[in-house]
Amino acid sequence: MYTISVYFDEKSNNTIQQYINQIARLTGNTYMVDEQVPPHITLSAFDTKKESEVIELVDSMSKNWNRFPLQWVSVGAFMPYVVYMAPVLNVELYNAVTEVYSALMELGDVSIRNCYKPFQWLPHTTLAKMLTQDEMLTAFKLLHNQFGVIKGTACRIAVAKSNPHLDIAVFDMK
Repeated sequence: MYTISVYFDEKSNNTIQQYINQIARLTGNTYMVDEQVPPHITLSAFDTKKESEVIELVDSMSKNWNRFPLQWVSVGAFMPYVVYMAPVLNVELYNAVTEVYSALMELGDVSIRNCYKPFQWLPHTTLAKMLTQDEMLTAFKLLHNQFGVIKGTACRIAVAKSNPHLDIAVFDMK
C-alpha cells in the first residue's frame, strides 16, 4: 500500500513527536517509534502499480501548493487500537485531499481505500497504534494531562509505502 501525506514544520513536528515518544515510553508500545513513522496527515492510502506516475504527480502538486496552516484541537481514537490528534478541517486541507483524490482517479489503476475518499476521510495524526485497552487508557491519561492546541504548517508532501513505513519521495511546498 502507498500513502500520500503532508509533513509539518519543525516546531509542530517536534511537539507531536514528543507525544509519540512519551506514549511509547509510558505504554511500552513502541510501534510508531520502531517503524519510524513520522508525524503526518495521510491524504490518501491506495494500491497501484504506477509508482513512478504517482511520484511525478506529487512532485507536480508540490510545485503548485503553498504551505498551509494546521491546527490540532482534539484527541480521539479509532477503536480499539489507535490514538490520534485531530486537526481542524480548513479549506486548504480539504482542497489537498480532494485534489489528491481526483488526480489519483485520473491516473487509473489506483484502488483508494474507502476511508480516504472525500466525505469518508477523517483527518488525523496518529500518535500510537496497535494499542491494548490498558495502553489506550494510559495514552489518554497522558494526553488529558498534557494536550493543548497545536498550531503548525503543512510544508512538505510525501509518497510512502506502509508496513513498514518507507518514504519514497518527499517534496517541499512553495
